Amino acid sequence: MKRYESIRVLSDNLEKQRSYYIPLSGYIPLNGIWDFTFYECDFEENTVNKPSVGIKVPSCWQTEGFENPNYANVAYPFPYDPPHVPAKNPMGVYEREFEIADTDRDIYMVFEGVSSCLELYINDKYAGYCQGSHLMAEFDITQLVKKGKNRVMAKVRKWCSGSYLEDQD
Repeated sequence: MKRYESIRVLSDNLEKQRSYYIPLSGYIPLNGIWDFTFYECDFEENTVNKPSVGIKVPSCWQTEGFENPNYANVAYPFPYDPPHVPAKNPMGVYEREFEIADTDRDIYMVFEGVSSCLELYINDKYAGYCQGSHLMAEFDITQLVKKGKNRVMAKVRKWCSGSYLEDQD
């Protein structure tokens, strides 16, 4: 079974939910243009070489020209077979560099909403996983970053076991 279809693995290395705040110092916004590669099926990542394009973050890839946006509030947009999702599971890979000046403190990466599940890598090392597109996802990346340039990669899949809960109003 794929990790994103498991009802037992909703997150990995995810910090506990807490009150939201933005610190006065040490805050590095990552909004802006990211490198983006879209795959019609997530398994294409290992078999198809696709060029990346610039995409605005925050945004939804559907509003940036990849797939058509849709809204469903009665029927699921895929065959009902919990916790399984369609084999054709679109995936977007977001990448960009960021700089860290001070590594003498705890460093966290925060996502304020990823639909529907996220695998995070920092400097090509696995940092964590989460489902819950309407929740803040915070990861402690202190041990994965270095002074100077760092690279973040976020693999976002369209469907996961949590999609069965989030699709309904």
